[in-house]
Amino acid sequence: MIDALAIAVPDEARFLSHSPSPSAGARFSRTLLVAMLANAVALLGSNPDRVAIGAIRWDGFMGPPNVIGRQEEANLSDPRFHDRLPFYAEELSASEARVREISADQMAMDIAFAVRAGVDYWAFNWYPPGSYFLPDGHGPDLSTALNLYLGDRSPQKLAWCLLFSTTYADKDGRDNFSSWIPTFVGFFKGPDSRYQTVFNGRPLVYIMETNITREDIAELRRQCGAAGVPNPFIVDMTVSASGTPGTNGWAHVTDDARARGADAVSSYVTAQFGGNSYSKLAEQEQNGWDIAAKSGLPVVPWVTFGWDPRPRIDCPELKDGYKDHYYPANGWTQPATQSEAMDELQRALNWCANHPDAAAAHAVIIYGWDELTEGSNQLTPTLAEGTQALDALARVSGRGLQPRSLLRDRHVSFLSSNGRNALPPRRGASGVEWNGEASLPYFGQWLEWRFASPVAIDEIRLAEPEHRTSGFSIEYWDGAQWQEVYRAERAGLIGTSGEPSTFYFPEVATTRLRFQFTGGNGAPQIDSMQLFGESPPADLAQGRRYQASSKEGARVAPYWAFHGGGWSPARDRSPEGQWLAVDFGAMTAFDHVILANASGSVDDYRLEASADGQQWTPISQGQPMGNPTFLALRRMTAREIRVTLLRVSGHPLVKRFEVHLGNPAPSR
Repeated sequence: MIDALAIAVPDEARFLSHSPSPSAGARFSRTLLVAMLANAVALLGSNPDRVAIGAIRWDGFMGPPNVIGRQEEANLSDPRFHDRLPFYAEELSASEARVREISADQMAMDIAFAVRAGVDYWAFNWYPPGSYFLPDGHGPDLSTALNLYLGDRSPQKLAWCLLFSTTYADKDGRDNFSSWIPTFVGFFKGPDSRYQTVFNGRPLVYIMETNITREDIAELRRQCGAAGVPNPFIVDMTVSASGTPGTNGWAHVTDDARARGADAVSSYVTAQFGGNSYSKLAEQEQNGWDIAAKSGLPVVPWVTFGWDPRPRIDCPELKDGYKDHYYPANGWTQPATQSEAMDELQRALNWCANHPDAAAAHAVIIYGWDELTEGSNQLTPTLAEGTQALDALARVSGRGLQPRSLLRDRHVSFLSSNGRNALPPRRGASGVEWNGEASLPYFGQWLEWRFASPVAIDEIRLAEPEHRTSGFSIEYWDGAQWQEVYRAERAGLIGTSGEPSTFYFPEVATTRLRFQFTGGNGAPQIDSMQLFGESPPADLAQGRRYQASSKEGARVAPYWAFHGGGWSPARDRSPEGQWLAVDFGAMTAFDHVILANASGSVDDYRLEASADGQQWTPISQGQPMGNPTFLALRRMTAREIRVTLLRVSGHPLVKRFEVHLGNPAPSR
């Protein structure tokens, strides 16, 4: 894997300008780009079967004169949606943004982000070059991003495949898909081809509801055979699995796939309306995989990270713009948390492992990489949140750095509810083993780990000899009491020895962790149990959820106060009373905070802590914020920490907000 920081980043990367020298306000900060790349850290997840992870690209971000580019910029210029602005965008004002991925440098960085997080391939929506929505046929278009990708010569290993999703016809309305078949065969066969394959070399091709016929696919297969290219693996996609709660809903998909002569079925997205919760969308999606498998055709599980086209629903349609406002007014779903989205991906990977015949292609497809005006929670880094989505994906993909198994640390001891110590890992074993007590109720039996020094834990992997457990909770010791960080209840919850289950939870720094059974049959028995994590991070605020009372723009959003940039409150109101907060996701012990202000002066501020985000307890007040200020505090635990500006001169830029357990060494 190439280090993403090896990519050349211009001192001031100039994006989106037709003039030779764009203004300083229209330049993207090199510091922010490097910070994004540096923070995209990959950790091993649970994808032991190495299922290929793909992500859909729809590249409508090319700007004028293309009318799609103009409309998409208008959609994201609405200040309500500036948090979706991708890393290559420019936030020109509170109501204007430029969003154009049209340079080789931008694409090289985009590739680096994907590779570092463990994305195996992009599925590009393919359009004939120059043929869509250009008044005079010249300029960037829907094929520009793919051309930039194909022109990239960095040694990064990111594959791609075709996704056909439109009607292919010339200006006179005649079918012209067949005229492009030699081009597609060339994509498959190129001497340095990065084209994604399955089944030992078969090119992967997605076809959504288009005018492509059985004869077109047969001709594609024929020309591939003549060129010595393996038979393409054709996946027929439905536009959305939203209408498929029962088996009848998939009839048209499987009928269409068989009529075309496709090899498998999938879906572009799962959409739900009415502002429904993401959990309902996810439940429907998981049912969809099972229903699709009943067709008898192989399935490529689709994973929807978010469905929310309100930028298209709510923003004005340009007079000569792209007609993308065809969604119902309530046609959106509540956004997923990063944990919910990654749980859905993990379920898809587990589904592939548990259904080897149905998941014969050994691949999944994520919606999406950059569907920024139709889907929420997309993978591409944003100005407001950096690489948080990709950092979460890296934990699941398993393509990056392998974390330590904490149970192999010699400074670990074990306790249990029945006094039987867990057996430490045997040579070659995958984790500790433990037998519960048959004479005791299943509910309430537990196993505890004690570490000689604090460790940061966010993953547990376990297996039992047979499906016995129907519920468990995970708790950690915060220095004064036990705090629950994870709970799960359902039949068949824990996998068996051949197929262990992995569960993720908000990272906690602790010296004690307890696994407690809450339901099951017989007596608890663990064949293998492993914890994963690292030594406590230098800064406990890294990789958390950040909030603020306001922000001046996406490039000074709360995220950047914690990741090498800075947060600045909105200028249309007084900075006094504005606040910045970090939410750890669980009760967390700390005793040091570092703050820094780099603009104007903050002559007084209040630091507070909260267990629930509602009731706040003052920690420190009555001193100016320096550059930096180190605060040594009594040891305490909290879920959230907030700094409120009380007395300010000028306009502040809080460029540093760190939280530590133990005396921190100066980091910058």
